[in-house]
Amino acid sequence: MLKWNKLQTEEIFHKLVYEPHEAQEVLADLEYESVTPLHLFLLEHLARHECTIPEIITKSQLSKPYVYQVFEGRKLPGRDALLRIAFAMNFSVMLTQKALSLAQKPILYPRVHRDAALIYCLGKGMTLYEVSEFLSAIQERALL
Repeated sequence: MLKWNKLQTEEIFHKLVYEPHEAQEVLADLEYESVTPLHLFLLEHLARHECTIPEIITKSQLSKPYVYQVFEGRKLPGRDALLRIAFAMNFSVMLTQKALSLAQKPILYPRVHRDAALIYCLGKGMTLYEVSEFLSAIQERALL
């Protein structure tokens, strides 16, 4: 089985349109890739990053009930709330993009000024407070 997630978007598009005999495999693999619920993804990385939910609540400055509902899978966070969680968990750019995708929120797009700034901040490993200061300095809406 090919790893469709390793192919460029144009290659997947080409296979779907011009190689329909492979379409079922492409669709099955893409469906498999997208079925991970956000809360399971977050819980998996919570353990990997040696964080606790109370630490995420403190670092993200989100309400305790809200964060618990997100981690229990009862609530899908908004984009900025998920970004706050990503910064609180010290996510990389790629993990943040994956989390946004799983939450069905727009991924960070480098041609959008605020998104480019957030990508930069994730890459630098900034804290949420540092991110807010940085965004304010460049006259963009802060996360806090």
